Amino acid sequence: MPIPIQSIITLIVDIIIFVFSGFPVKRAAKFLKIKTKFAKILLTIFIAGIIFSLIDAFITTIGSLIATIILIGIYKISFKLKWGKAGLLWILQMIFIIVSRIILELVLSLIF
Repeated sequence: MPIPIQSIITLIVDIIIFVFSGFPVKRAAKFLKIKTKFAKILLTIFIAGIIFSLIDAFITTIGSLIATIILIGIYKISFKLKWGKAGLLWILQMIFIIVSRIILELVLSLIF
């Protein structure tokens, strides 16, 4: 059974968003004078995303809040930051993901 073109496009958009979501983290880390490699940022984002999804799926009442605190903790540990800077890093990433997804979906809706 062939894979629908919409599924392929969605996967490509998700991969692009994933890679681009690392850029604000890298920029924020540079602004905060934290030396880290882009590969480490992508790995951290990937692991954090999996943990967030698992927590959010199994803890329905306040799962998102718990998962968000854990994600910020992952950034804190991974990039050796204080809680405030780790939270800022997470907020910047979320803003970039939302804006990127909206722009990409608008572009794709114009193309298709």
